[in-house]
Amino acid sequence: MPIPSSVLERRVGTLQGVLLLLPITTAVMGVVVLAPILPRMQVYFASTSHAEYLVPMVLTLPGLCIALLSPVAGALVDFCGRRRTLIAALAMFAALGVLPAILFDLRAIIVTRILLGAMEAVTLTASTTLIGDYFRGADREKWLAYQSALANVAATVLFAASGALGNISWRAPFSLYALGLLFAAGLLLWTWEP
Repeated sequence: MPIPSSVLERRVGTLQGVLLLLPITTAVMGVVVLAPILPRMQVYFASTSHAEYLVPMVLTLPGLCIALLSPVAGALVDFCGRRRTLIAALAMFAALGVLPAILFDLRAIIVTRILLGAMEAVTLTASTTLIGDYFRGADREKWLAYQSALANVAATVLFAASGALGNISWRAPFSLYALGLLFAAGLLLWTWEP
């Protein structure tokens, strides 16, 4: 049963809004973290058969999964609970995102990227739904607009960070996915199930 709006209005604040905005960065991470290192991955996996087709799939598969799995993610979020599902998906996103840094098989990396895309679909759906649950009227519109703005800012910052880390190794930018654990911890501490 939903919490009455009077209780939500008394307890929901900027902290919850910011924490619910952060998961939007998972969608941009799927592309911008890998874009600067794709040529280096192509060289590394050059001896793998069909690498010229498989390496670009590492970049594009998460976005495809978001598009295909968002309806399923919506059902999952409704069935399992928004907050709980969001926190679990962010933790899995972090683990799956970092995993390619230690994998040596391109096909295994592709599998992690498919699963990562599924977690991105869940995090986007759950965080947007929670914004709708937590906020009303103009406040809801404001936080949903902030989502778009943050996605653009995050894309720029993450691209630059990935490029810098990519100068160390093509594997280093995968460490950026660990941010999902920080997001999950914040949600665990300062949000509640509506």
